[in-house]
Amino acid sequence: MPPPLQHAQGFQDKDARASAGNAGGGARPSDVSVPAGGNGTNAAAAVYAKPLTEKEMLAADEAKDKLDRMVKVEALVGKRKRFFSYLKKTHEEGGFWLNCVQLTRQGDLAVYAAELSSQRILRLFYLGVGLAKLLQSKGGLELIRGILQLLEEWEYHFALAGVAHHSVKAMLAKNIDNLDHSARGRDASEEGGGKHQEQIVARLKKFNNEVVYENLLTPEVPFSLDYLEVVFSLCEVMCRIYAKFVEEECYKNAFVYDGLVKVDNKIKHHIINVFAKEFTDMSTNIAKDELKTLR
Repeated sequence: MPPPLQHAQGFQDKDARASAGNAGGGARPSDVSVPAGGNGTNAAAAVYAKPLTEKEMLAADEAKDKLDRMVKVEALVGKRKRFFSYLKKTHEEGGFWLNCVQLTRQGDLAVYAAELSSQRILRLFYLGVGLAKLLQSKGGLELIRGILQLLEEWEYHFALAGVAHHSVKAMLAKNIDNLDHSARGRDASEEGGGKHQEQIVARLKKFNNEVVYENLLTPEVPFSLDYLEVVFSLCEVMCRIYAKFVEEECYKNAFVYDGLVKVDNKIKHHIINVFAKEFTDMSTNIAKDELKTLR
């Protein structure tokens, strides 16, 4: 092996011989003149490139949109799973809320739970039960449609949108001839979501002029619910629900993806924002009390 300097010199001599040969008319037939700022590969591609047909352009745009939706869904799912895992861990072990104020399970969280109404805990319980049932759904369209319908019924049952809106929803409910929901479920599952061409809209149902629920389960609970256990279960179900959103059926169709965004907005409004505000307020009050003792 020659020393590094001689090795480098050998390459220089080789380049010089190649340049001299080209200058003397020894250019090979395969040599191609390349415009400034370009390269041979791009120039050749430009010569032989054919314009895309309208169908090919639409397919390319659709593939790009699908990729964009996939990236957004993966980022959203990761964010939500981290939140619910963090919320569950805080309830289980206590910890520092937002790395600022330490919350203890036996102290701060026990006081917080004692101040919650039984109705609030029941709302969380019913939502968790309904979502757990929908984990068995097949296909993105069936899952998204089922969750939107569940949230619509859940909001109505607890009048979360206000009394006036509650009455309007009851008036606009769709009359049905029977209580068999299995046919709608099968249609959504078979359709999958790839060819769905309309917005997913949740609407209450009426049978004999009474509102009936398709996905909301409201079992009688003959005992007081444990707030901590309800939250543990809800966080676990939420993580599993969001994990199903990364399936291709949930984002390959624009209408199904829009339904997924609606689902997330409702969960954020009713669950995430509420917990975040209450825990932040609780942490702020604890910090203020501790600062007072230092004065």
